Amino acid sequence: MTQHLGDHLEDHLEPSKEDGLYYKDTDQKTTHSIDKDDKNEIEFTEIETTSIISQGYSQTWATYTDEHNPDGLRIATDEDRATLRRVAAPIGAMTYMLSLVEFAERGSYYGLTNVISNFVQFPLPKGGNGWGATPAGSQLTAGALDQGLQVATALTLVLQFLSYLTPLLGAYLADSKYGRFKTIWAGTIICGIGHIVIVIAGIPGIIEHQKAALGIFIAGLMIFAFGTGLFKPNLLPLLLEQYREDNNWVKKMPNGELVVIDKESTLQRMTLVYYWSINVGAFLGLGTAYAEKRIGFWLAFLVPTILYFFLPLFLWIIRNRVYKAPASEDSLIAGFLGVIYQRLFKKDSTYSEKFQTDVWATLKATRFFLFFPIYFINDGGIGALSNSQGSSMITNGVPNDLLNNFNPLTIIVAVPIVNYGLYPLLRRYKINFRASFRIFLGFMLAAFSPMIGAILQWRIYETSPCGYYATQCEAGVAPITIWWQVFPYVCTALSEIFAITTSYELAYSLAPEHMRSLVMALLLFMSAFSTAIQTGLTPALVDPHLIWPFVGISAAGGAFAIAFLFCYWNLGKGQKLSV
Repeated sequence: MTQHLGDHLEDHLEPSKEDGLYYKDTDQKTTHSIDKDDKNEIEFTEIETTSIISQGYSQTWATYTDEHNPDGLRIATDEDRATLRRVAAPIGAMTYMLSLVEFAERGSYYGLTNVISNFVQFPLPKGGNGWGATPAGSQLTAGALDQGLQVATALTLVLQFLSYLTPLLGAYLADSKYGRFKTIWAGTIICGIGHIVIVIAGIPGIIEHQKAALGIFIAGLMIFAFGTGLFKPNLLPLLLEQYREDNNWVKKMPNGELVVIDKESTLQRMTLVYYWSINVGAFLGLGTAYAEKRIGFWLAFLVPTILYFFLPLFLWIIRNRVYKAPASEDSLIAGFLGVIYQRLFKKDSTYSEKFQTDVWATLKATRFFLFFPIYFINDGGIGALSNSQGSSMITNGVPNDLLNNFNPLTIIVAVPIVNYGLYPLLRRYKINFRASFRIFLGFMLAAFSPMIGAILQWRIYETSPCGYYATQCEAGVAPITIWWQVFPYVCTALSEIFAITTSYELAYSLAPEHMRSLVMALLLFMSAFSTAIQTGLTPALVDPHLIWPFVGISAAGGAFAIAFLFCYWNLGKGQKLSV
């Protein structure tokens, strides 16, 4: 085992100038090329160049023996993969530890962002305690800064935009300077500072002064978003790197059946565990919704901050046990952009042919990301629009921002069913529910969500005492229970299980090892692009026109889903994920 590790250790070190990955070496000749793209044959085999495929490093299965496999395991052939049942490898303890880290970070993120729109949009409730809470038994909504729907939506979108734009910086620092683990540490510290500043904006004595509270709050959001950008693109690649197998292996089960221990299935299971932990954390929004309504925003901001400070403890515990791929000595992002710049402006390339191959192969492999901005709009809604809709419905003491917690609740329940029920069942019957079908299903489920929202908004307008000006209606709310909003959130939750987790798997699996954080950042950048589109839609979020934003994004989501399936019908059909 030690000799095997020594033979292949260099395959897992990040490249540097000396190995000729980035810059041309006139003494070396390379023969890498990218196969011509074939319409409807999107297998991504074009990225399988020798510069990308690792050389078969195996940490566990190469030396594995048991009573049923006394001579060890053998590497699966293409025929084995086509004829034998595929199973996922057991998930290691580090997967769960890193998922616990993600739970703390995402729990604090969603616990905070869940209450932002109310804090900004609505005024301090009349008859409340002065901290943002509502009088008992009223239909009023918790609030503080009284800036209106458009400002609340704009600030929500700014946070989302920065949280998904700054991952490009996080990927650069991780891949080229400090490695993933150190970059995650830096993001942890910065996010912690942002949490503390935001808590200050909500404390009694500050919250009553709207302009001062707003300024402090915005400063805290900016710091918070910057730290999130360092953290977000690096944790999932770090988690998936803990499975350090490049081959698929044939194993005899106790009943005599031969199965393939499949890398794709293993990464799929690890990703679903990771995503499950995100949504367990996101369920903290349930507590912060009641905290703002019953006590005030100082508590709603403090609870996520307390959870967040468990995160450094978890990172400290695993610091010497987690596998850390070293960073490169060169700027991958600079090189990545440099290759594109030189090709567009027809300049002589200063980069090695090997690195150019990796860049163009990566771009080809990630083209399907371009379909995700519209999906992200359907999945997350347009800023504070859904929360604002809930404030126009009968709540009977239920916080208007409570219902979005049914998104993580649905995922918490559904992920184990999909992970340990649906997917193994499909593999048992050799049904290839491939990536293109999973993403298409996710896109369509997300498009159903705003369709339901449009119907609800129409009914609100038709039944509200203020008619088609229901959002700021002081005469009362529409006689429709807020619990109807559960259905759109269930649709988006199910969509994420199929679309987002599959995109995570593909982003990791199709990327060259030294570009994984960069590719994950490109996927997250699609969320930033989505947020820019939503920002452009913000002026339309006014009565009496709130039905049409729901209708528009639903129609666009359905159209993009069909276009995606047409363009990428074969995505995942026999796809090789050993890159």
